[in-house]
Amino acid sequence: MLHRRHWNVTNDFTCVLCHSGSWEDWQHLFFGCQFTQRIWNYLQIQWSAGVDLKQLIRDTQRSFGHPFFVEVAAMCCWHIWKQRNRCIFYGMRPSFRSWKRDIVEDISLLQHRFKPPWIAPFLLWLRSLP
Repeated sequence: MLHRRHWNVTNDFTCVLCHSGSWEDWQHLFFGCQFTQRIWNYLQIQWSAGVDLKQLIRDTQRSFGHPFFVEVAAMCCWHIWKQRNRCIFYGMRPSFRSWKRDIVEDISLLQHRFKPPWIAPFLLWLRSLP
């Protein structure tokens, strides 16, 4: 999007997270990037293949099997975006360890927003993460 709007933050529009040489668009950044695929695997979220984004989200939500999918996915995307921006604006290397530390800390706070029946399954899922 920055490239389309002629905001040249960097001269290179390839993915800074996986260094695969792939053009960084939203699909690559959040679903195709090797770095983000490791993240989704860690969170036990397997994205279905599909062209339609709404159907992709519905199918993945169904396979995840927990009522807090949207909250986890949104928080995950936010932290992927923050990792990307650290690379671009601060020259930091992408780090799964720092992503994991940040997401676990922030995602733990989500339990305070959940309906009471969701809290126990959420904590169980959170503890099941490697």
